[in-house]
Amino acid sequence: MQIAIGDVGVRLVTNLIGVLVFVLLFGVLYVSFGVVGGAAGSVIGVMIGGTILSLFAAFASYLRMAYYTCLYIWAADLLDKGPKAQAPLPLARVLR
Repeated sequence: MQIAIGDVGVRLVTNLIGVLVFVLLFGVLYVSFGVVGGAAGSVIGVMIGGTILSLFAAFASYLRMAYYTCLYIWAADLLDKGPKAQAPLPLARVLR
């Protein structure tokens, strides 16, 4: 149950930040088309928007990979030490 709650928490944080990123993305596109306009506005909007979108994708992937890596380390430690094994610190903070 704790693992499911942690996974939902990671998804919730990622989705909330994703909503903010998409609002920012639409704002950048609106400003680039409104202020600059034409082909130059399209190029600027796509470059800045693509950069923002790729940074968000990298962050979301990193967050999920870090969570699953800590979960794997904890599971491997449970096999060795049994119930005395403690979760890695980042995972322990999520599972509290």
